[in-house]
Amino acid sequence: GKTLSQGIQYCLEKGTEYFSVTNGRLWKIYKTHEPAPIDEKLIVSFDLKEQSPAEVCLKALALWRPGVEADYVAPANSPILGKISSSPDTDNLPPQPQEPDGHDWKPLSELDQKAMHDTKPTGIRFPDGSDVLVPEYRRAVPELVRWLTDNSKLSKPVRASRPGKFIVSHDGRHSDGSQMRMPLEVNGWFVSVQGGWWRHFHRAIRIIEHAGMNLAEFQLHFD
Repeated sequence: GKTLSQGIQYCLEKGTEYFSVTNGRLWKIYKTHEPAPIDEKLIVSFDLKEQSPAEVCLKALALWRPGVEADYVAPANSPILGKISSSPDTDNLPPQPQEPDGHDWKPLSELDQKAMHDTKPTGIRFPDGSDVLVPEYRRAVPELVRWLTDNSKLSKPVRASRPGKFIVSHDGRHSDGSQMRMPLEVNGWFVSVQGGWWRHFHRAIRIIEHAGMNLAEFQLHFD
């Protein structure tokens, strides 16, 4: 908005390379001298309430003074956890099934809208075996987008079935220029959270197919 434009203009006048704005919860970091529109100057953003502590810490490292002074302002990479050593006897074993957690997980590819019309998901599991609770159904699609972007599986806006509309966009606007209703920002993307559960379910399917992934690898549980 106007305040952001004024702040960046002030940084340009003072020769400041980077500019950060926050309301205490949402943080956004911009590259002042990037020859691009303001929204494309954004380097990294994070939300202290909506994102996990680990994700926030990794992204907040963009504010680390030595990085700023070295002109390297970027979120830290997620740590890669793996085996320290391996043996020929175990390397080629098939993946082991996950321990049961008391939930009846159902692949998205097997869900029947008519049979499950009155129930809503309470958790989502991803292809890497990680899962998150979904305290309300409107969190399911944002958590899906969070996982896809964290794993570099989503690089372009996702179009809705309606012409000129987006499910996921860069700036909270549809391709026809209109503003998305009830957008939620996730990892710098804006996700539509309007509508009932089954609209969200179909959005999830569209997003997964857009990412070129297998629906059967994503699961939901219902309590």
